[in-house]
Amino acid sequence: MAEPGASSRPTAPTAVPSPASSPAVSISAAPRVPGTAPTTAPSASSRRARERTILEAVSRGLVPSGGPFRPGAVDLGVPDLILAMGAEMDPVSRLVVDSLLHLLEVAPIFRGPGRRLSALRADEAEQFLSRAIDQGTMRPMATWLLRLLVEANYVSTPEVREHLGIGDGPMYTIPPVPPPRPPVPTQGYPSVAAGTEVQFDACVVGSGAGGAPAAALLAEAGWKVLVLEEGPPVSRADFRGSAIGRIGRYYRGNGIFFTLGKPLVQISYASSVGGTTVFNSGTCFQPPESTLERWARESKVPGLAPGPMEPYFARVKRFLQVGPSRADILGGNGEALRKGAEALGVPHHGVIPRPAPGCRGSDECVIGCPTDAKRSMNLSYLPRAVAAGATIYARVRVEGVRPGPGGDRRWTVHGQLLDPATGRPAGRVKVHARHVVLAGGALATPYLLPAAGARASRVHRGRHLRVHPSLDVGGDFPSEVRGWRGVLQSYYVDDHDHGVLLEATFHPRGLLSTSGLTPFTGSRYKEFLERLPHLALIGALIMDESEGRLGPFLAGRPWVFYNMGPEDLKKVGRAIALSGRLLFAGGAERVFVPIHGGLEVRRVEDLDRFEESPPPPDALHMLAFHPLGTARMAGEPELGAVDGTGTIWGAPGLHVSDASMLPGSPSVNPQIAIMAIAERNAEAWIKQGKEA
Repeated sequence: MAEPGASSRPTAPTAVPSPASSPAVSISAAPRVPGTAPTTAPSASSRRARERTILEAVSRGLVPSGGPFRPGAVDLGVPDLILAMGAEMDPVSRLVVDSLLHLLEVAPIFRGPGRRLSALRADEAEQFLSRAIDQGTMRPMATWLLRLLVEANYVSTPEVREHLGIGDGPMYTIPPVPPPRPPVPTQGYPSVAAGTEVQFDACVVGSGAGGAPAAALLAEAGWKVLVLEEGPPVSRADFRGSAIGRIGRYYRGNGIFFTLGKPLVQISYASSVGGTTVFNSGTCFQPPESTLERWARESKVPGLAPGPMEPYFARVKRFLQVGPSRADILGGNGEALRKGAEALGVPHHGVIPRPAPGCRGSDECVIGCPTDAKRSMNLSYLPRAVAAGATIYARVRVEGVRPGPGGDRRWTVHGQLLDPATGRPAGRVKVHARHVVLAGGALATPYLLPAAGARASRVHRGRHLRVHPSLDVGGDFPSEVRGWRGVLQSYYVDDHDHGVLLEATFHPRGLLSTSGLTPFTGSRYKEFLERLPHLALIGALIMDESEGRLGPFLAGRPWVFYNMGPEDLKKVGRAIALSGRLLFAGGAERVFVPIHGGLEVRRVEDLDRFEESPPPPDALHMLAFHPLGTARMAGEPELGAVDGTGTIWGAPGLHVSDASMLPGSPSVNPQIAIMAIAERNAEAWIKQGKEA
């Protein structure tokens, strides 16, 4: 369900230090606790030793030794695994983790035994952390993020994987996995030298679900096209290591990115040649006709109606070879939802369509397909663009777009080349083009727009943010489900009338903690983990009406403000209740609800209360993979940032082609909508160019 268009972002304003120049902040630099003596600045080795001591205390309290499987997190080296991840984090992510560690270290002084966490006995640390999580005595983010790091690294260890029976590789290897496909050709520093200045007909900023189709169509029309991508080129040979390690390596902000507001929503989107399509679920739903009709009506863009859009949807799905997954690789997780749907007699359910005709049920779509089965942009539209003559520069961080010199109706794209060895800026690059296509995703594109265009349309830039929030509901079954065997996102139940789409989605091995479903800590967590082979998961997507906005771009990251309104909270209550009923109908004995502190439901009638009285927003654990709408299309400048072809009002040649152009929530995973609209708009630009 990852956001498919994000692939490039601007740097921070010059008044703000960039991440590359900001010093790493260590826990030892945190404020001194009252009553303790000041100390001199510690050395790097002493800081690391201190961090490890605190991590040991947190790990010991969250996943202690003992129980059915005796080794705990400290026994299996989890603190060192987290320290190794921290060494590769960007400065902001490292600061967040260090600050949260410091908060937990001193919290018992004020809210518990009166001593630092690292000074507590193992049983005292376990009791304190359990109370902080179960009773909500600490902010959810402070506990959830550290739980994710500890629990995901713990489950990723060979010892735990062997104990739980979690194997590697695809579910089926017949027919044999084909050889790796060659990576799409790219250039970058140092072959692209610092100070490079080039001219193209079109410069496409971003290579995800919006940028790649636009680049392919423009190149096939004979245009000289350059694609700029901030992320690295990747192939399946790069998809090695633990699930949590790959999240940290390829996701923005190392996967540590949250909205500001209620509820706290974790937004996940990646950076690579191919954008987030390389790391999404691959789900390819066409938006319902009612959604397209609403878009056309409210945006005043008739071309978005079902009739005009149908040829583009058909063309995209045909090219990507979209179709339902084979029944024999749905796996136990998909079968659990299918059985529940049939038992309840819900009207709309079936196998999820995906662009992966050779899928072997690896359950790794969101951390990189290990068999090249998923036709992400790096394996589909980008090779097509290159075959037509397009050029791709990888590892280029675009800083902004400005009108070209001399008033010749050209635009200049300013970027920084990134050193592949260090990730640091290695020199500047300028691209002059008559057409610039911004396709960096809804959390990046608005920051790149120049102060140009119709004044009435500018107020819509960075506004109208929808995040398509989701949450997971789990069921504990008497027999083994082994949800990690089979397609990651396999079966669906469409409850469109209530603004809810349910998808059987099992997180890759070791990433269960991302769902917020592990409701226990300490010894109870280890008991829960013993039931992991019996767990089935349903991911619920909410068609949100609430709108957020983008704030300042600081320290290399956008500040995103989002609050969920009462109507959307009702949809959340409906999603929890319906998911629970489906799991019980499929044979589950208990249901887990992602509320901070955890909630276990053992009777189906107890689910009614979620519809009658939805949980308060600050109690929810929500995820989001589809931010959109921050430069929405409209037929009038007073209604949106871009016109009905994705062109900035009053700025000819400057276009948007990513999730930010969508006029509203698509009701389903949006990548097919983005690709189809990108093809439609690119055809319009080509036609306009011929007429000019």
